[in-house]
Parts: sequence; C-alpha cells; structure tokens
Amino acid sequence: MAASMAVALMTLFSVLSCVMVAASVYLAMDCYRSCLDPKAWWMKTIAIDFWIYMVIVVTWFFYKESSWIKKLLFSVGIFWFGR
Repeated sequence: MAASMAVALMTLFSVLSCVMVAASVYLAMDCYRSCLDPKAWWMKTIAIDFWIYMVIVVTWFFYKESSWIKKLLFSVGIFWFGR
C-alpha cells in the first residue's frame, strides 16, 4: 500500500511540475508585452494567489499560536515581507 501511494504521489507531482513549467513558459512569453501592466491577467492572478496563500498561512498561525503579540508580529511581518 505504501509503495503504491509513493508511486501515485510521484506521478501527481511529475504532472504538476510539467503544468508549472508550461505555465511559466507561457507567462514568460506573454510577459514581454505586458510586464508592467497592472491590468494584465497574470498580475491579477499573482495578486489573488498571494492573498489566498497569506490568509491560509496566517489563519494556521493564529490557530497554533497562543500569544496575541506573536500573532500580530507574525501577521504584520508576513504581509510586509511577503512569502
């Protein structure tokens, strides 16, 4: 059972890696035209991805940490410095 799970995970991560490479190449080709355009679709996608990631990480940290001072400092720090 463990071996089949390992094979399934390796297959999944291989497929996801290929999708990521294809998306990166497509983004790089499109970036030359709209690199600094804040209305570009990829800029909106990156902003949405960033905020979803930040909400998940900060929510998890709030769940695990008991000190409000640490919660506040972590939240400000992660939003200030990014991921």
